[in-house]
Amino acid sequence: MFQYILLILVGMVVLLAGSVTDVRRRTVSSYLFIPLFAAGIVFLALFVHPPYWFYLVGILMFVASFMNTNLVIYPVTGAIFLVVSLFLTFRVFLFGFDLLVMSVIFLMGFQERFFGIGDIKALLALSFSFITIPVLTPVTAGQKVILSFVPFSMALLINVAIFSIVFVPYMVYLNRKTGRGSGNSSLFVLRYDPEMYEKNSRKFSVHEYRGKKYMQYRAPFMISITGGFIITLMLGFWIMIL
Repeated sequence: MFQYILLILVGMVVLLAGSVTDVRRRTVSSYLFIPLFAAGIVFLALFVHPPYWFYLVGILMFVASFMNTNLVIYPVTGAIFLVVSLFLTFRVFLFGFDLLVMSVIFLMGFQERFFGIGDIKALLALSFSFITIPVLTPVTAGQKVILSFVPFSMALLINVAIFSIVFVPYMVYLNRKTGRGSGNSSLFVLRYDPEMYEKNSRKFSVHEYRGKKYMQYRAPFMISITGGFIITLMLGFWIMIL
């Protein structure tokens, strides 16, 4: 348990720094998560000793996440990682399954439709560094069976998704508040306003539907990742024992 402390501290410092910049500017530096990934390599080498192919595929995937997500080669690369990871689950299930989840995360970064470029690096670095959930609380201590074959990354994705639900009322509030001021009262989107977008381009994402442009507030997703990380450390697969 104690060998995890330093790695957890590195993760928390990086995630909190990313959350602050995400809230303020709705953008997170991709390079912020390199120290966490590097710390993960050292931690794995000292305490976990995964197969060589886990290092190889994991490092390649993290490096590949720095490419332009709009390029066609991005999803092609992700599909290759997915197939390779699926094959590796038959070698050592836990490590192969972790790479499989990481491949799905990688693919969800295509054109930033689900995650921003910084969010992808954060999730990949966490998923690579933490293979299993450390037993830090009585709740995770009671999950030893499931923790033996389901990786940390799976619980992390579930908890991040659940934590993200708290943003729904807040995003509705922002859209309603801004909409009333501009004559647009939509719950989830705003009609495209060039002047408003020019002033706050980092806070909005622009979508087009049936020839019309709409704006939507960007959620500071790093907060969800940080919250999901803390929940995973404290409660693990808590939803499985409800």
